[in-house]
Amino acid sequence: MDFTGKMALIIGDGGIGRSATLGFAAGDVRVMAVDHDEAAGEASVGGVRQQGGEALFNRADVSRAAEVQHDVQATLGCLGADRLLLQQCRD
Repeated sequence: MDFTGKMALIIGDGGIGRSATLGFAAGDVRVMAVDHDEAAGEASVGGVRQQGGEALFNRADVSRAAEVQHDVQATLGCLGADRLLLQQCRD
């Protein structure tokens, strides 16, 4: 599938989530990575940026619905897309 120009909200950016972040970004997808571990999340999006991709990180406790809802709105606002691809990852 071609996701070029789409955006992805990756919830849980460690392990599998980091692979999803890097993989989607390699496919020219704009990425918002969300995790409770700020250092790991910033490292992931830093890797995306070094490869010329567009990525942002938001620290959040994804066990709290209000924080996830905020992440969705932040993703739409920052990355400006009409489609949302949600990849929920848990290691």
